[in-house]
Amino acid sequence: MFTIAKKEIVTNQNVVRITVNTGIPLSTNYYSAEKAITQMLTSNYNVYSGNNYEQLVAAWIALHSVENWSASIKCTEEYAWLQKLPPKKTSVLGGIEIIWANAVTKSWWFAYTVLETNPLFAKL
Repeated sequence: MFTIAKKEIVTNQNVVRITVNTGIPLSTNYYSAEKAITQMLTSNYNVYSGNNYEQLVAAWIALHSVENWSASIKCTEEYAWLQKLPPKKTSVLGGIEIIWANAVTKSWWFAYTVLETNPLFAKL
């Protein structure tokens, strides 16, 4: 069972960093912990296969903003991909920032970023 320890807005209200205690004991090797973390994230978030993160963030903001955005953003591959997401699984994984061993809790922790419409709540 993963436990969210901290959730904070990173660059704008839609890009959020979440810090998590995995509960995976340190006796588990790093690669096994990394695999479990990756499986959890990919099963709960949409994963964009492109490599232009800044363009993805701009497209996300344009898609979820009530303000009038430039047509050039709405013509991007990232914007088209976001429009095709299923309505119930709309959050997008930005990426895993770090995985570390916490000697105090004796478990693996990690931090990751996600694009979401409601930065107050996280689903795991």
